[in-house]
Amino acid sequence: MMAKGRKAKKLKRQANSEATAATLKVRRCDIVNVEVTASEIDDAVKELSEHDNTHKQGDIWFLPLYDTREEAYEEMKGPPLPESSVFRIRLNTFRDLWRRGYYLTCGLKFGCDYLAYESTPGEDHSKWLVKCVDSQDTLSFLDLIALSRLSSQVKKHVLLAIVSPDTLSPYYIEYSWVSFLLFYSFFKSLVGKDVVVELKNDLSICGTLHSVDQYLNMKLTDISVTDSERYPHMLSVKNCFIRGSVVRYVQLPADQVDTQLLQDASRKEVMQAKRTATT
Repeated sequence: MMAKGRKAKKLKRQANSEATAATLKVRRCDIVNVEVTASEIDDAVKELSEHDNTHKQGDIWFLPLYDTREEAYEEMKGPPLPESSVFRIRLNTFRDLWRRGYYLTCGLKFGCDYLAYESTPGEDHSKWLVKCVDSQDTLSFLDLIALSRLSSQVKKHVLLAIVSPDTLSPYYIEYSWVSFLLFYSFFKSLVGKDVVVELKNDLSICGTLHSVDQYLNMKLTDISVTDSERYPHMLSVKNCFIRGSVVRYVQLPADQVDTQLLQDASRKEVMQAKRTATT
């Protein structure tokens, strides 16, 4: 068929030397009445074989299966693994959870270190988002909130694996988005009361809590600063909005820290979670 196609195109070109590429295009119906000789078929086959055997010199590599020289190899006592503390924490967590019978996969797409499964991955969804933490490091409250909100959206739990420098076995803390809403309910109940907010730039602001959201962004009214000489520009400010990401501490007077209030807030969140689960 290749030989017939080439001969049909040759005949079209001889009939019209100024024909365009579209006119010279050979269709199946054009080769029905075309006859070729044995020599023309042999020429087409020979051209194909020569084309397949033609390679650039730079594309040809001859690699031996192995090198028989003894000095070509170096004996390794162990694989070259990282020696950082981050790798140590992740390795200890992986080994401990594996010994406990859990299956682990990479949790990079969920913003954690591992995904922990109670059964074979693929048969069931993962249950935990495992976050490996050094016991000497501090955790950002907003990072924990973001991870817990993600876990609630994908219907998983967050498992903090905390590893100390002097131990191989981590201890675990499991939490969910409901536990963080407890802080929100507690601060929301303090609306209208006086608080002292210390920012990460060492600025302390005293004022009345006007409003607060789940990210601990808050609005204060009737504010004053504890160090007016250092921040004189704050003397004329009466109201302010503070982002939760810049808050270091929220100080409360001792008479406003009510244990019963915390218990009521916790009970309220549990009841709300149950109602959400049933709906």
